[in-house]
Amino acid sequence: MSSEDDIITLEKLAQKSPNLQTLSVNIYLTPVESKSMEFRFRNLQNVTFRVRLGCLPLVSSYLHMLVQTTSLRSLHLYYPGLSIIWDIQNVDNSVLKGLIEALSSFRYLQELAISISPFHAEVVNPDSAHLDPLMHLTRLESVSFTGVDFGLTDAVIQRLISVWGNLKKFRFVHYSDRTSQVSLAVLRSFAAYTPKLEDLRVNLDATCVPPRDHGSVTASVLPVHIDFGCSPIQMFGSSRQVAKYIADIYPHAILQFHPDNPCYLKGCKCDYRDMWKQVGETIATFSGNPLPKFQD
Repeated sequence: MSSEDDIITLEKLAQKSPNLQTLSVNIYLTPVESKSMEFRFRNLQNVTFRVRLGCLPLVSSYLHMLVQTTSLRSLHLYYPGLSIIWDIQNVDNSVLKGLIEALSSFRYLQELAISISPFHAEVVNPDSAHLDPLMHLTRLESVSFTGVDFGLTDAVIQRLISVWGNLKKFRFVHYSDRTSQVSLAVLRSFAAYTPKLEDLRVNLDATCVPPRDHGSVTASVLPVHIDFGCSPIQMFGSSRQVAKYIADIYPHAILQFHPDNPCYLKGCKCDYRDMWKQVGETIATFSGNPLPKFQD
C-alpha cells in the first residue's frame, strides 16, 4: 500500500466483502494520512502483513484501522529479505512496543508470528518487557518470533507461557550474535505451563546442565518435536547429561534440525549439530522407543 488509490481499493473491498475472513496487506511506502482510512473489516480471522523495514511503525495504525474485530484468530507480520541491502536499519524499541500493545487487544488471537529477514540481523530489541501485553492473549496456540532478538530469558518465557495454557507451538529463533540467556531449565516451565506443547524451536545455551529437580514437573506423555538449532552445547562429555535432563521432562522428545537454521542461512557450518544428534539418539535409549530421536 502506498497511494490514495490503494486506500480506495481497500475501502471498496470492505464495502463489497463485509464478511471477508482473510486479508494480506503489503506495506512498502508511507501511505496517505490515516484520516482517509475510515473503513473496517469486522469479520477478519486471518491477516498477513508484508512490510518494508522502514514502514514497520505503520503496522500498528493498520491494525487499528483495518482490523476492528473480535474474530481475529491469526496474524503474521513478515519482513522478507528481498529489499535493497542498504535499507538495513535497527528497529526502535518503541516501534515493537507499539505493535505489541496493538496486538494485545485481539483477545481471541490463536496464532501470532513475527518474522524479520535474516539479512537484517541487526534488528534487535533488548527490552523483553515489551512482550508483557501479550499476556492478555490467553488463547494463543502458536507463537513465533523469528529474526528479532527480544532478549528473552528463562524468567521472561515462564512469565509469558504461564498464561498460554493452550500453547502447541513456540518458536524463538533470532539471528543476532548475542549469547542466549535461555537455558535448558526453560523446558521445565514449558512442561509445567503448556501441557499441549507439540513443537518447540528455541535458541538457548546448553553449555551448563541445570540440576535435576526430581518431582517438580510431571514428564510429558506427548511426542514433542524440538529444534535447538545451533545452540551451543559443551563439546566434551555432556551429551548424555543433556539427554538425561531433556528425557526426564520430555521422554518422547524428537530432536530436529531444520534447513532454515540461522547457521545455514549465514552460510556457515554448525559446530554443534553432531552433538545434538548424539543427544537425540541418547534420548531414544532412555525411552526404549525405537523411533529415531533426531530428524533432519
